[in-house]
Amino acid sequence: MSHSTVTKLTNALEPVLREWETRPVPQGIVYLLLDAIYLPVRRPGFTSKQALLVALGVTAEGKRHMLGFLLGDRESEDSWKALVKDLLNRGLDRNALKLAVSDEHSGIELAVRDLLAVPHQLCVVHLLRNTRLRVAAPHRRLFLDNFRAIFWAKTREEALTAIGAMQGRWSAAYPKAVLLVMRRVEDHLHFMKEPEHFWTLLRTSNLIERFNLELRRRLRSAGTMHSELEVLKLVWAVSQAQEERWAKHLWKGRKVQEKELALA
Repeated sequence: MSHSTVTKLTNALEPVLREWETRPVPQGIVYLLLDAIYLPVRRPGFTSKQALLVALGVTAEGKRHMLGFLLGDRESEDSWKALVKDLLNRGLDRNALKLAVSDEHSGIELAVRDLLAVPHQLCVVHLLRNTRLRVAAPHRRLFLDNFRAIFWAKTREEALTAIGAMQGRWSAAYPKAVLLVMRRVEDHLHFMKEPEHFWTLLRTSNLIERFNLELRRRLRSAGTMHSELEVLKLVWAVSQAQEERWAKHLWKGRKVQEKELALA
């Protein structure tokens, strides 16, 4: 399909896309997931990488929704605050919100702190990826066992016991790795205060990363975006497909530890 044909189809869809972009946020969102990807967007005379900031939400019943997005030059405190303000203006209830989930990014953290004032769960898999780089290959499997004992513990008490075990076993050999785990350990354990069947969903940012992986997959065939309207069409198309899948299966919790760790 030629670019001119794609442009005509996109322009014909514009009223539908604009209405979808400004739709009210679904009621009852209790968990907010935030992440960003970079994609090539053509501007007059040049092409530049643009940050696409994405927000997903989950209700207490386990319904997952794509809530909104923002296209900007880069991830920053201002851009993340602009996205969160848009969600609030469209009806996101900060009083119902219980937890925000993301990787460790200062712009996201400031937006969550200043505009939402809810606990901020940092992605455990991102922590694992950063930590394992500081452990020699022969010891990584054993270190991973200790790491798993903390963040995949059945109770908070078990997690705290496992933290002590990690410090005792690895602090001398790998002080930087242990310090990295300990530096913000409470921010990686907020999920344990939520219902247990949500722990798998909240422990990592995998849900939103899988959504963004689908955006990247579509981008490989679409190539460079020629306008912000084409970006909107891409996000809309992926969102429609994902929400249809999500609607068939409410999140009820399941054991996917191996899949989580495989992403590390």
